[in-house]
Amino acid sequence: SVTINGVTATGTFTDAVGDFSIIFNNTASIPLSITPYPITYNYAGDASLDAANNNSTRLTTQLPIVLSTGDALGSSSFNSVGHWVLDGTTTPAPTAPSAGNYYNAQGFGLRTPAATGNYTFGGDSVTFSAGGGLNYKGTGPADIITGNWILAGGNIGNGQGADNPTIAGTLTVTAPSGINLGGSGRSFIITATLGGSGLLTNGLGFAGIVSYTNDNATAFTGPMMINSGTKIITGSQTNIGGNPASFNPAQLILDAGVVQVIGSFALSNPNSGITLNPGGGAFNISSGNTLTIANPITGPGGLTNLAAGSLV
Repeated sequence: SVTINGVTATGTFTDAVGDFSIIFNNTASIPLSITPYPITYNYAGDASLDAANNNSTRLTTQLPIVLSTGDALGSSSFNSVGHWVLDGTTTPAPTAPSAGNYYNAQGFGLRTPAATGNYTFGGDSVTFSAGGGLNYKGTGPADIITGNWILAGGNIGNGQGADNPTIAGTLTVTAPSGINLGGSGRSFIITATLGGSGLLTNGLGFAGIVSYTNDNATAFTGPMMINSGTKIITGSQTNIGGNPASFNPAQLILDAGVVQVIGSFALSNPNSGITLNPGGGAFNISSGNTLTIANPITGPGGLTNLAAGSLV
């Protein structure tokens, strides 16, 4: 038998070793809870099996925690209960974002604290859908914002304009999403490990700088677009992703976008092509460095080299 919160149900093995299911019909006695319930097993009086298993498993019956509305000017739900509620209810989350819980900002904006400093989102992850996003509002010259970010159509935006804030942790792109610079001349440094296979657009209407510094060859296979006059800075092909499972002629898309190259390397993933949209694109290769492009280049836009390095 299995007991959860005083409710007991019984199942029977058909073999000496195997899986079995137990259905709890009295779910009203196991209410939704952020705090995990301990599970107690009773193996027909076999004390050795009881001792081996009774401390190994815990159950959480929990609604997702979601933003009920976006953070308004001067407010932040980043490290407070703020607008977080249990999904489908108006019940406030019991605590500020915390470990063991998963959060969904839905289509709303989540503001970081409007102060200088490094901040870490307390939950295990937070998901941003279309129309929503993480809005950086810090004031420091090099703030670091850490979390497990999931972009499911949302974006990460610089709503403050401070110099070179860093987005750290993990950044998983599951649907077309973006890095929204929020204003011309603004920037981000992305040290987060990229994952997923969704399109990641840099710029979104504003010309600025996005620097990618991590090795993302394994987990991120999505296309990357640079538009609106934005420049990305990369020191290797792996900074901007890995090789997709099948050939994509638009794995790197330039539409009035610039790729600034640090050092010498090659763009040579066999399943990656480069597409030049009507806005065209450019590579900025400093003197003494060489960028070798083995990928096919297609599209109506033009391509230029803005510096004295070699484009091969």
